[in-house]
Amino acid sequence: MSMKNSVSALMCYYNGEKPENLNLALESLVNQTQQPEEVILVRDGPVKDELSEVVASYSERFNNFKHILIENNSGHGKARERGLAECSFELVAICDSDDICHPERIETQRAIFFKDPKVSVVSSNLAEFKNSIDNIVSIKSLPENDADLKRLIKWKCPINQPSVMFRLHDVNSVGGYVHWYNNEDYYLWIRMAAKGFKFHNTPKPLVYFRTDENVFERRGGWKYFVSELKIQKLMLSAGLSNFGVFTVSVVVRFIVQVVLTNRLRMRFYEVFLREKGEISK
Repeated sequence: MSMKNSVSALMCYYNGEKPENLNLALESLVNQTQQPEEVILVRDGPVKDELSEVVASYSERFNNFKHILIENNSGHGKARERGLAECSFELVAICDSDDICHPERIETQRAIFFKDPKVSVVSSNLAEFKNSIDNIVSIKSLPENDADLKRLIKWKCPINQPSVMFRLHDVNSVGGYVHWYNNEDYYLWIRMAAKGFKFHNTPKPLVYFRTDENVFERRGGWKYFVSELKIQKLMLSAGLSNFGVFTVSVVVRFIVQVVLTNRLRMRFYEVFLREKGEISK
């Protein structure tokens, strides 16, 4: 495998992660049809012994395994920044410590970069599950091609962060992930879109995303709404949106994120922003 198509898989974890979830996440990388050339695991602060035991059991199962230790919990954003600084290869696959990669994730996404050198960011649809991947409750889907993803950006985030793989140089060229409450990824894709970098989304879900009521709790409240409002203002000032879209988007976000209860918010996502479906394992 040439260096330019080699992949660094980056995963961060902290003390609040469940050992069984971290185990499944790491096992899904072991079981790839094409393993990443390196796996970088960032420990964000002290963790319980059970998590350390899971990590130790995988340290010899990858060809190139780096375990980065951060002494005090710094937050996921800073932990990810530290991990990106340790990546050796051009392609970086972001992996969450409570999600599960489809066995063909690395192979499928790597092939897209190999086929089209102009592509900078690749994500996939997500198979959302509760408790077990045998219980897929919905599919979070996005358009496939760059033009449609760019049109979508003024309405919502055009990339599924849990399944993203990108060219590290391109991401770094716009400043990488920059703190923006619960929207670091959205802010990054906006800056990359403004610079003309090419996006792609794979229709086949390549990540099983663990979901529950807490996921939708984090997508509500005044603080989250204000963060989203600032994002919409940014796109309006950058010419990526217009006043009509801005007004509709802000009104809908206020209703969903501030007015609705968490249960109703979850129902809104299920009815309007998700599809029913399943994928082969």
